[in-house]
Amino acid sequence: MEDYRTIILQRLEEQAAKNKQICDFFNSYAKLAEGVNKSKNVIPSTISITTDEGTLKEIAEVKEEINSLYRQKCQNDQTLIEANRKLMTYESELSQVKESIDELTVKHSELCAKYAKLEVYLQKLRHDNTVVNDERLAMMVTSNSLNDKKKELEVERIALMSKIRELNDKRMDMMQEQERIEIEKNDLAMQELIGQAAADTSLDEKVKAALNETPTDFGIIDGLIGDVLPQRQCEIMATPEGEVNDVRWLHGDVFATGGSDRAVTVWRVEPTGTCAKKCTLFGCNAAVTQLDYDRDRRQVLASSNDRNIRLWNADTTRLISTLSGHEDKASCCKFYQTNNVVSGSYDRMIKIWDLQNPRCIRSYFPGSIVLDVVGKIDMNPTMFISGHCDKKIRFWDGRAKEHVKDVTMDARVTSLSVLANGLEMLVSTRDDLLSLLDLRTFRTLHFYRSSNGSVFIWNKDSTRLEKKLFISADRSILSVSWNPTGSGILAASKQQTVAYWK
Repeated sequence: MEDYRTIILQRLEEQAAKNKQICDFFNSYAKLAEGVNKSKNVIPSTISITTDEGTLKEIAEVKEEINSLYRQKCQNDQTLIEANRKLMTYESELSQVKESIDELTVKHSELCAKYAKLEVYLQKLRHDNTVVNDERLAMMVTSNSLNDKKKELEVERIALMSKIRELNDKRMDMMQEQERIEIEKNDLAMQELIGQAAADTSLDEKVKAALNETPTDFGIIDGLIGDVLPQRQCEIMATPEGEVNDVRWLHGDVFATGGSDRAVTVWRVEPTGTCAKKCTLFGCNAAVTQLDYDRDRRQVLASSNDRNIRLWNADTTRLISTLSGHEDKASCCKFYQTNNVVSGSYDRMIKIWDLQNPRCIRSYFPGSIVLDVVGKIDMNPTMFISGHCDKKIRFWDGRAKEHVKDVTMDARVTSLSVLANGLEMLVSTRDDLLSLLDLRTFRTLHFYRSSNGSVFIWNKDSTRLEKKLFISADRSILSVSWNPTGSGILAASKQQTVAYWK
């Protein structure tokens, strides 16, 4: 309360100091007015008493002085008006300054409160930063510990992989030895049968006639102990539309073709050597790229450029299932293990499918376009092989997450085929070269070369060209299939034809 009174007194003193000059002006003006009034009262009596020349002169001087005082009064009035106007202006400015001071005082209070809040928030942030740094240090310690454990596990994994490779090599050696023993047993049994057959020479006339009709240029009768070289071209079939991408034998006299006509066509070879269409398997929305069949040869598998894999029953022509999941053209597919299928695509993915519950159960990313896969490897049922555009052949174990081995060729790998013994694989590359690869040592045993579009039959062991089958100089061969009985070859060409030799 006392501070408030002190402020009022100070402001009154300041106002009095400002108005002091005006008060002096008013006091002098009041004195002047009083003197004028007195002069007015004195002059008439003086005039009435004397009218001499000196008195008149004084009166004139007084009047002049009065006029001067009136003029000064007018000037003082104008000065007073201007002073009042300035005073009002100053008072208005003073009130604005006071209002501004009040507003700034309020803002100052708000800023002080905000500053206090920010101080509290800053202290909290510092505390949180300290906690985060402590947690970061703890996480770094944990991460370093986990990295050390990871390195130890990686060393253990490498050791286990080395041990697995050693065991696989031993198992392959044992299988090879077992196969050699089995071959020796079969040879001994065959020698006994040949000896018994040679001892019994009593043949009837029909058997003798059949033997006499056997062509002399067949060489060894491969129908019993090997493959028979074809002697003549029986027929060239024209497909309705587009090129034939793949051809596969299903049975001794039944085969299937697939290509740009977006269908799988099943054919039967008649006793006369001609080929007749048996049925057509529909369902593909783009060209068929590859065919395969199960062990019973009753189900047909096909990959297509519509990104899907399809499975049909060859007897009923019913579409069993459609496997979808690739993001680009499906380039190849093969049966793998029991009720499983492996497929490759231009999306650089390899997928394993479950046929009982049609879905993808595992995916691999080799990083290169997959052009062919092999799923049936008798020496190791869990293994499958893939060929790629990056010139590599990759060997996979269905139980592992990455490939276990890769072999680099001289050109893009276009086709793979494992031989019947399961120990060797024929590799076709883009440089018009066939390579025979040993699956035990991963070394190339032989090379076979051709580039003019004909079908060549090579001796696997000697690499000698046994026979050349000519179709036409302007027809490129896309797929070849040898009859499982050993007698009969199919060749699909890019010019909408399938040729059959027997």
